[in-house]
Amino acid sequence: MHRGHIKLHRKILDSELWTYSPSVLKVASYIIVVANHKPLKFKGIVVERGQVCRSLETICNECFLTKKTVRIAITKLLGIGFITQNKPFGAKQRRILTICNYDTYQYQEQNEGIENKDKIIESRAKDVTKDVTKDVTKDVTKDVSTNKNEKNEKNIYSPKSSRVLERHIFTVENFIKNKKQDEAFKDNKYLQNANISQWAEEIEKLERLDQYDLQDIKLVLDFSINNPFWSKQIISLQGLRNKSKNGLPKFENCRLAMNSNTPTRPKQLTPDDRNF
Repeated sequence: MHRGHIKLHRKILDSELWTYSPSVLKVASYIIVVANHKPLKFKGIVVERGQVCRSLETICNECFLTKKTVRIAITKLLGIGFITQNKPFGAKQRRILTICNYDTYQYQEQNEGIENKDKIIESRAKDVTKDVTKDVTKDVTKDVSTNKNEKNEKNIYSPKSSRVLERHIFTVENFIKNKKQDEAFKDNKYLQNANISQWAEEIEKLERLDQYDLQDIKLVLDFSINNPFWSKQIISLQGLRNKSKNGLPKFENCRLAMNSNTPTRPKQLTPDDRNF
């Protein structure tokens, strides 16, 4: 039976972490929950307060996630400065994950058994100017609850507010602007007559329903603009989620091409090639 509790700061709503997929949030929450609240020895190694010593396999089993999903989550958490990681060691390839600014948000008060409160206050004072994550995204808002029990895609999830939609409109406008810099597409009819709101809705669905990070979506769109093959395949953003002949959506094929630096037509893929 697990005992005790952790503190979850409201500031998380303004962090980049909050914009990531549920699997990333799940791994982040797991790391916070299992982190040591005081130094402990494990197989001769001192695991300090705010640290976790686990193998990748253990994290997968306890989070009920695949290895690929956990690796992606840890990479993202490392990228935003939420954690640091040492080199895996031992036969089970255990790793020590250190939560950055742990004492800033998981500080212990006197009534929780801390004998030397002055040290905690001093530690908090040093870290008070640091955030749990970098590059705070200020556009995150709450979903509007509208459950009408319909089976169509629009009612499976609650629609986003207008503030969130503005992020996607900006992404579309930036795509059109960069696309038109190419002389071949300067006067393209799809770009000239683009329905910004519909294209933005397509981007919003990629993020909300398909659980892509908005930053990753922007990277894929930039890749499509500069790639000889994909620049001709992606002109209108209206059909990004439509399935191609290999069974995968056009956007996913472009993302796979970007990650493998493949400039030509995508190969036939199986559903197992995408696990998140």
